[in-house]
Amino acid sequence: MNRIGSMLLEFGISLPKGHHQMKNVIQRILDHDELLPPLLLLEVKQYFDHYELLNSRIKEQDDKLQRNIREEGTAKLLQTILGIGPITACCCLSAVPNPRDFKNGRNFAAWIGLVPYQYSTGDKSRLLGISKRGNKELKRRKPFN
Repeated sequence: MNRIGSMLLEFGISLPKGHHQMKNVIQRILDHDELLPPLLLLEVKQYFDHYELLNSRIKEQDDKLQRNIREEGTAKLLQTILGIGPITACCCLSAVPNPRDFKNGRNFAAWIGLVPYQYSTGDKSRLLGISKRGNKELKRRKPFN
């Protein structure tokens, strides 16, 4: 959209803010504007078609994600935690296929690399440092902060 806007701005046409309004203006220009050069209209149409294609693919991926969440009960459960949305829930499920592998939530957070690893022996409990290991995608999303 920025590229289309900059091309049209050279001819004195500025696009409004918001995708819906921009789409309407571009569609109107493509349908009814004889004042702009035909080559420019062709370029704008190609970029606009590409924009529409990308939006449809994004919608398809969002639909797949929502379908996956509806079918997966654990993803619904994860989304009840504050700060975890559909993408983080699916990312968490793909990183950890069996959540029962962890004794508690703290061990899971330590495995991701969000909290220090705890080492206990007898009566002594030591907190080790936060490692650089773990799933970088989950760490980047910081689902539990």
